[in-house]
Amino acid sequence: MQVSISTRHGDLSQEVQQKINDKVARLPRLFERLTAANVMIDLEHTESPEVEIRISVEHARDFVATETSASVIAALDGTIHKVEQQLRRHKKKLKGHKATGLKHQSVSDESENVETASQRRQDIRNHLMKFADFVSPDAIKAGMEADTKDGVIEEMVAALVAANQIAQDDTESILKAIKKREELGSTGIGRGVAVPHTKHPSVDRLIATVGISELGVDFDSLDGEKVQLFFLLVSPLDRPSDHLRALENISRQLRDNTFCRFLKQSKTVAEVKKLLEEADNNQFVS
Repeated sequence: MQVSISTRHGDLSQEVQQKINDKVARLPRLFERLTAANVMIDLEHTESPEVEIRISVEHARDFVATETSASVIAALDGTIHKVEQQLRRHKKKLKGHKATGLKHQSVSDESENVETASQRRQDIRNHLMKFADFVSPDAIKAGMEADTKDGVIEEMVAALVAANQIAQDDTESILKAIKKREELGSTGIGRGVAVPHTKHPSVDRLIATVGISELGVDFDSLDGEKVQLFFLLVSPLDRPSDHLRALENISRQLRDNTFCRFLKQSKTVAEVKKLLEEADNNQFVS
């Protein structure tokens, strides 16, 4: 599960950020279908900080909870408790549906049930965000030249500028925001993949690009391995759900080892585009 931590009206120490990450990262033990968590800490009132957690779950709506307390960690614990309650209710509801389905199923309507389930899966797929919804084809980099973490971020943002997805005047501000996010914790999620991202007021819709590094780059990843596959996202401040849905899509698709391997082996932009299109058409993830 990808954990994103951001703040308003102040900054948090590395120690507190790590505590937040560790606590939120435990949530998948309760429900394994979690794909992304966005934690927002509002420090405007230092005596009563507010914590909001938005959880993205496969095939379900986002779960959101907010808590205010005397400290960030206390507010976080209260918010996590609320999220856990929502997840338990959701999990119980899913089990109830399965039990009801088994209880009332008969041989005569088995064919109809299969058809309905197939249509439901298709409806879920149609609702999920696709790469075509946010990846700019003209900004894809199949043979990245950068060999440092900062260099990768700068090269990918420059590609978005060249593709007219980002204004030149906003480049430095966006670079600063992405690098600041990396200071909270690396977005190198392991298995040779990194998803640097930020929210920024200069964009009015979610935009992204994909980069491939043949030799890999040290990105301070969780598993210590070099990163070959990069997804860089920039989203509006007022569209957090789109941001999380994009992260969910990336996480969901990259669970497929074949898709991940083929992307890393891509030598041309055309090959990357083709793989993204195939993923959007559900040729990798069932």
